[in-house]
Amino acid sequence: MGTVEIGLWLAFVIGVCGAIGTYAGGYLVDRLSKKDTRWYIWLPAMSIVKSIPFALLLLLSTQKYVTLCAYLIPNVTYAIFLGPTYALVQSMAGSRMRATASAIVMISIALFGMGLGPYLTGILSDYLTPSYGDHAIRWSLFYISGFDLIAAYFFYRASKIVLDDVKPE
Repeated sequence: MGTVEIGLWLAFVIGVCGAIGTYAGGYLVDRLSKKDTRWYIWLPAMSIVKSIPFALLLLLSTQKYVTLCAYLIPNVTYAIFLGPTYALVQSMAGSRMRATASAIVMISIALFGMGLGPYLTGILSDYLTPSYGDHAIRWSLFYISGFDLIAAYFFYRASKIVLDDVKPE
C-alpha cells in the first residue's frame, strides 16, 4: 500500500475507532455500574479478551483488506478501558488526590504501554529476524499480544477487591 492509502486507513481506524471505543466504554460502564461497581473492572477485562481473536486475525492474515478490517475491532475494544479506568480512579481517590491519581495512571500507561511495549516489540523483532525475516515484526507483535491476557487477568483480579476501595458519591 502507498503511504497515502495506509495513512487514510490508519487515521480512520486509530482515530475514529479509538474515539468510538472510549465513548462506548464510558457509556456502557455508566449503565452497567448502576447494578454492580465491578463493571468498572469487568468491562475492560472483557473488552481485552474479546479483542484477541481479531488481533490474531490482524497479525496472521496475508490479505490487506482482511487485515485492515480486522484492525477495526481491536481499536474499538482496546480503547474501552479508558473511560472505566479513569472513572474508577476518580471514585477511589479522595477529592484532594484525584489529579495525582489520574497523573499516576497516565504515567503508567505512557511508561508501560507506549514506552516499554514498543521497546520490547522491537527487541523481540530483532531477535526473530534471523528466523522470520520480514515477518519478524508480525511474530513479535503476536508474542507481545500475550500481555493482553495478563492485563485481562489483572483487571479480573482487581474486580475481587474493588468494592472495598470505591468511595460512595
